[in-house]
Amino acid sequence: MTHDNVVDSAAWLLERAEALTARRDPAAETYWRRLLADNQLEERTRPHALTQLGVCLFRRDAFGEARQTFEAAREAGASESFIDYALGHCALSTHDRAAIVPLLRAVVGVRGTSDEPEYMRTLSVALRDLGFHDAALAILKGAAERAPNQPAILEALGLQYERMKNWVEAIRVRDQLIELLKRNLPVQFRHEVVLDTTEIAPQKAEKDVRVINETLRRAFMVVLPDDDFQEADGALSLTTHPAGLHTLVTSLASRDEPEPLLLCAQRLWALSRHDRLDEHVSPYVLAATIQWLAERATWRLPTSSMVLKASYGVEEEQIKASARWLLSRYDVGTLPLNKLRGVLSKAEFEEVSRLLQAVMLDLELAELDGPKMLI
Repeated sequence: MTHDNVVDSAAWLLERAEALTARRDPAAETYWRRLLADNQLEERTRPHALTQLGVCLFRRDAFGEARQTFEAAREAGASESFIDYALGHCALSTHDRAAIVPLLRAVVGVRGTSDEPEYMRTLSVALRDLGFHDAALAILKGAAERAPNQPAILEALGLQYERMKNWVEAIRVRDQLIELLKRNLPVQFRHEVVLDTTEIAPQKAEKDVRVINETLRRAFMVVLPDDDFQEADGALSLTTHPAGLHTLVTSLASRDEPEPLLLCAQRLWALSRHDRLDEHVSPYVLAATIQWLAERATWRLPTSSMVLKASYGVEEEQIKASARWLLSRYDVGTLPLNKLRGVLSKAEFEEVSRLLQAVMLDLELAELDGPKMLI
């Protein structure tokens, strides 16, 4: 069919609406409305049609109607995570401080999927708008670690470094983005001169890692030659070196930009030792738990349970039970909760706290709401 007035079959309307939406043609909205009014529309297509109509409304800045349409799509059975993501965008566009709630829920819903980095990027925008720049940066770093070749994420990361006046890192990320974009350019443009920061950023990062490593060693009475990590746990007496500690430090120090990971681990280990938690769980369980929590608290790509078991000899359920215990005692700093308490309503704050617990324990929301043993 080539003319709109020939026939309005549901199949034809769907095909036409999809094509116009892909081209961002404003006429797409009309076709989605006609499709939704068509008696031949299959119920399984309705959630998709409502979602796409919501997208069209959002694109023409009709945020209130878009929000209502997305909610209708949710009721019709559309993807919960995408609807939360879309509602978060609507909230951001109207400067709603509570945008963080649906966006965080969306991130929890897509963990481990290809959508996770983009959803994290949008969550960082909500945090940035609230003035929480450190948290926004941490989430963008985690997104870039998950999707190192996604231009929108590198662009956002570079801009965030600029906002925080971290010029060296801003330049480094910009160079990385330029190199990524040049892959699709003609040959004559691939030799563009860019600033070279290889003599600055790596040296600073390596120095910071050495300083933090030495702080950890002094704090826990660990005496080893510099950079000698081989068989550390077996080589040192348990009276001077808690079992598992050096495995923890080595694992985190080997990551890109490990400073936030090491600082988080240092704090959790010091608190745990001060409160003598290592008298209730084995040192290896404690070390594995701290690695688990530090990676999630800083929004980094988590180490798999299989690798943790190989490193520490600890099962995932042991780690989760221990993590619940530590989370009940300490604020791990995933997001600035004390500041968020003054920004969000009580119900919104409680929902954010619940969602963060799901992030830290790697649980589905249904699991989080059910009974769980702590130990």
